[in-house]
Amino acid sequence: MLSSLNLHAYRAFADFSIEGLKRVSLLVGKNNVGKTSLLEAAEIVASGATPRALFRSLFRRAERIPESENERGLAELDVCHLFHGHTLDIGSMIKLSGLNSQLVRLDCEVVWAETQQRLPFAEEPGASVDQVIWNESALSEPLRALRVSHQETNRAVELPLTPRGGLPSNFLYRQLPVDDVSSKPVLSIPTEGLDVRSLGQLWNEIALTEAEERVIAALSIIEEGIERLTYLSSERRSNRGGSADGFFARLKAFPNRIPFGNMGDGMKRLLALSMAVNRAAGGFLLIDEIDTGLHYSTLPDMWRLVVRTAQQLDVQVIATTHSGDCVRALAWLHQNAPDLASDVALHRIERGLRQSIPFDSAELAVAAKRHIEVR
Repeated sequence: MLSSLNLHAYRAFADFSIEGLKRVSLLVGKNNVGKTSLLEAAEIVASGATPRALFRSLFRRAERIPESENERGLAELDVCHLFHGHTLDIGSMIKLSGLNSQLVRLDCEVVWAETQQRLPFAEEPGASVDQVIWNESALSEPLRALRVSHQETNRAVELPLTPRGGLPSNFLYRQLPVDDVSSKPVLSIPTEGLDVRSLGQLWNEIALTEAEERVIAALSIIEEGIERLTYLSSERRSNRGGSADGFFARLKAFPNRIPFGNMGDGMKRLLALSMAVNRAAGGFLLIDEIDTGLHYSTLPDMWRLVVRTAQQLDVQVIATTHSGDCVRALAWLHQNAPDLASDVALHRIERGLRQSIPFDSAELAVAAKRHIEVR
């Protein structure tokens, strides 16, 4: 479990730190202060600086070099956005670190450097013309790369880049080693949630286990009549070109199964939260806009579910929100579930500050009672 997180030259942060992370920590602040970037940094540190963790953020944000798109619609990822100021010079470095519960510092570094490696794409069967040109042009120019290292494991991976300073997106799928550094699961839920196929993969891992029972109990927060849930996979494509896979629920009041999509976005969000926190046992769960799609009246029960399950399964949860209702629901735990409240903290992120402003559960409860704005 991470007790602190430190960022140097990562995205909007020249230098920033969060001290006092707990079992469940909620990050709040105005738009564009870097809350999502903090989640990404936590993901990179927790996963042992695997390159896939580093570049998942580029995919999520669609940070690509438009003029690099080839005939198959693949574009290079624009790695300059990972660096503070969106600029790159040889020797530019990102440094991310954190202390774990054993007070061991976890250091990750990403360095922009020269390299002797060449891009491997010209040798691939079916390589595009653009890919061949990248290799030929690299012969007459200094070769550049990102070096991603993790000091505790002595692991270092060099990612050769194109002359445009990008990383071809198919390199991530074909060339990177499997993420095997961290033995602890690290799961992330973006603001838009997880797609049906990702949810189905989570379901397949917990079906017919105690975790399935906990998921059904969680869904009962919104729909008391739910009895069973199943996921059906199909090779057929839907009329919109997507997968025909889907979840179906059985309710007490209805004899036939009901498509889960009919039950609203709140149920889908709660399904993703409950499955992810169970699947992250012993590891980390990072959630952007945790309250998305949930009515304010369900938020106290949502927090009780998340914190209790995190305690039972040894999961560290770091989440963000813009919602005052979500903050007040977290403060509600102090009076109504003190055994859970001791494991939660809120951190306010403000532009221009180099450290977060922490609130423990007692301070948060006082602020909520006196209508003091902490977002």
